Amino acid sequence: MSHASGQYSVTAGVSVSKASPAFDSIEVSGGPYLVFETKGPMPQIVIENRARVWSFFETSKEFKRSFTIDFEVYRGPDEVAIHIAVEVDVGT
Repeated sequence: MSHASGQYSVTAGVSVSKASPAFDSIEVSGGPYLVFETKGPMPQIVIENRARVWSFFETSKEFKRSFTIDFEVYRGPDEVAIHIAVEVDVGT
């Protein structure tokens, strides 16, 4: 586990039904994620949605980022969903 100032790596990829030895692959584990969806002109919506994510977690008492795997899903030329991994049972 890390934190907002910790090291991280970035991977770009596509969803596949079967891994291929010709390409490196990663598996995104299941778990609790909060999804931040938005639609509009690229790349501005990604920038604005990332700012929305940071703002949300600065004030949330219910959810805490786990800083494991976050990922973005581009559903079209003007739509993105940012998936943020969260810890379970925070604030109870």
